[in-house]
Amino acid sequence: MDSVRDAVIGVGNMGTAHAKTIHEGQIQGMTLAALCDINPHRIEALHKQFPDVATYPDVETLLCKAPLDAVIIATPHPFHASIAIECMQHGLH
Repeated sequence: MDSVRDAVIGVGNMGTAHAKTIHEGQIQGMTLAALCDINPHRIEALHKQFPDVATYPDVETLLCKAPLDAVIIATPHPFHASIAIECMQHGLH
């Protein structure tokens, strides 16, 4: 594997910072493959900031459609566990 294909789930302040770091190539061996957020206004803004990165409106669609190796969960803390379990069930780190 040449590069780990990563998605950021939850693209508010912290998620955007993670996405930007990966997208700018600051993490060797990692590619920003997808972004996911339930807020349609954020998705619209993400298209402008990261025009070459696929976006998804929910975790289920992301996990079914995006070719990924790993995810970063940057949602509010109460949602971390359920999202992490769902991602692990799809074989993602």
